[in-house]
Amino acid sequence: KEIGDIPLMGNSYNNIGTICFHQGKAGQSESFRKNKFDEALNYHMLALKIMVEISDKSGTASSYINIGNVYIQQKQYKEAREYILKAKDLLKTVGYKEYLKNSYRSLTMLDSIEGNYKGAYENHKMYILYRDSLDNEETRKKTIQSQMTYDFEKKEAVANAEHKKELEKQELVSNEKNRKQKIIIVFVVCGLLLVVVFAGFILQSLRITKKQKQIIEEQKNIVEIQKTEVEQQKQIVEEKQKEIIDSITYARRIQKSLLPTEKYIELQMERLKK
Repeated sequence: KEIGDIPLMGNSYNNIGTICFHQGKAGQSESFRKNKFDEALNYHMLALKIMVEISDKSGTASSYINIGNVYIQQKQYKEAREYILKAKDLLKTVGYKEYLKNSYRSLTMLDSIEGNYKGAYENHKMYILYRDSLDNEETRKKTIQSQMTYDFEKKEAVANAEHKKELEKQELVSNEKNRKQKIIIVFVVCGLLLVVVFAGFILQSLRITKKQKQIIEEQKNIVEIQKTEVEQQKQIVEEKQKEIIDSITYARRIQKSLLPTEKYIELQMERLKK
């Protein structure tokens, strides 16, 4: 009512009426049963009014059957037959088999109560016919559904197999790619190790060369120092030698100045001889 949904209001009235109907059938006291059947009839009448207004033929037929069933419980058989026959005639134009089956079941019950066993038998045959037809339709639906399910599962299995095959293919490609990547990584690592080893060898060689150069430099420095010392010794020796030579020269000069010359001696010898 709040949202103005008229069709669902009609369905709700029918549902409430059905609940009251079953409460009445299950009631222990006659007064309780009568009240519940009256209440059920009232709700079904409200539902019927709405169904007629909105031209819902299947809903109208359902309301007719519900009202007829209530009248049967109230032992108003004339009114019950009137509404159930209305439902049957309307349903034949609509072709709603489920409600048609219910209408024939209600007519079977009504004929049995009134002692019209031939009518009850004929209506019961129609009830069985529609029931089996519905069962066959249900069976066919289930068969079609099972076939569709089988086809779907078959397609799904094929799709899963193809998907699995594709995944395996992708996994093989991925494994091959990983294998190549691992090989590349191994080569790169080996190359890096070789570079590291070569670099270490070069560094070691440079270290040794540097050390050797350092030793050579030290030896060169020692040689330079020794050379300097030798030159200094040589210079000292030369200076000493010069001093000695100068001393000898000086002594010779003194000696020459003190000793007579050879010519002088010869003259003196000549003079003595005379």
